[in-house]
Amino acid sequence: MPRDPPGVAHVGQIPEVEAVRYRWIAVAVAVIVVASGFGVLATPGVAGSNRLILAAPARSAAPTVPVPSYLEPAYPPALVQNAMVYDAADGYTVMFGGYVGAIGALAPNDTWVFLNNTWYRLTSTVEPPPSPELGMAYDPASREVVLYESLTGGAQTWSYSAGNWKNLSGTSGVAGEREFEPLAMAFDDELGQIVLSGMEPTSGGKGTYDQVLWGLSPGSSWHNLTVVPAQLAVMMGWDPMNDSLMFANCTGSLALRSGAWSIHANPPFGGPCLSNGGVPFGEMITWDPSIPGFLVISLAYAFEYSQSWTMLPEVLPLPGSGGALTYDGYSAAAVEFGGFLVNNRAGTVHVSDTTWLFAHGNWTALPIPSSPPPSLPWTVIVVLVVVAAIVLVAVAVLRRRRHSVLPGGNVPPTHPPAR
Repeated sequence: MPRDPPGVAHVGQIPEVEAVRYRWIAVAVAVIVVASGFGVLATPGVAGSNRLILAAPARSAAPTVPVPSYLEPAYPPALVQNAMVYDAADGYTVMFGGYVGAIGALAPNDTWVFLNNTWYRLTSTVEPPPSPELGMAYDPASREVVLYESLTGGAQTWSYSAGNWKNLSGTSGVAGEREFEPLAMAFDDELGQIVLSGMEPTSGGKGTYDQVLWGLSPGSSWHNLTVVPAQLAVMMGWDPMNDSLMFANCTGSLALRSGAWSIHANPPFGGPCLSNGGVPFGEMITWDPSIPGFLVISLAYAFEYSQSWTMLPEVLPLPGSGGALTYDGYSAAAVEFGGFLVNNRAGTVHVSDTTWLFAHGNWTALPIPSSPPPSLPWTVIVVLVVVAAIVLVAVAVLRRRRHSVLPGGNVPPTHPPAR
């Protein structure tokens, strides 16, 4: 009997090219399944409430400053009562502490770095204890950032430089009482030292406080400087235009120069802080050389101060109080992160995880990095595994049927029944 021409098959016969096609389909499905599985396993998770940075920096496609090896890309959670300062020696802003999402939820003791308009997290395991009651200032004399916290660690002083934290509490002493608050820190050029301002209980009875100043020079211990003649002056900063240390509260502003106090302009009605029973809440202040003057953010509004107060136009949503604010020398802009985000028109308040830049009188909200499309869920992977298994079984069955035919490749001929 003549053989069939190539490509012609009888019932039960599977051409070689078709069998090969089935094998490649099975291999392709298996590859998809394995790749999808690795995609799920490799998808970065959200550690705690932190986002991982998965987007390019806001203003440039590539970093303009090399990122130190002790930093990892990460994005801070929504924070309140955090603190930050520009580290001029390292060329970036350092942020630490606070609550996550709401008052009472203590933030981990993560150190955050703002570099190239991008957030990074310090990988060091030696860091200050988590705290919502802290102050930070840069010391140009020691070229270090100084942090003082007065709550969870029982009043500790730390220094930071080039990715390393060092506990100074054993050598620099302790300023003030435990729960020495509210805190404000700044470097006083005239004194040549860090100045810490806070409240201390008085001998006049329970619930009465004095606001006192402590000083810290490199290699020395904390020492008491003076008593502030105005209660609750929680906003403090060095004024290079007047060579004085400026303080502000809900009722006025003062300056300390050569040991003498002077009163500056009173704030406008309703600012620069929102008073609750006479107590200000979470105001932020930083010297902005582009003004030149102080940038002040209160619970509901933002102000500029240069011998007089000017309320800034409202932006929606407005950067709120209770977060961290500093002037970033590399970005040439004031950087604000966290705090209570207030929408005065809608009457809403929530904790912010947005990074704001203030430059040349304008606010800019940097985009929050977004995650890539998620990998295939496990349910889809299970379905693909089942499909791959079915295909593999079908190929095996068809191959067995092909090998069960006659050696010539034809189906055995059928004979008509005998008559």
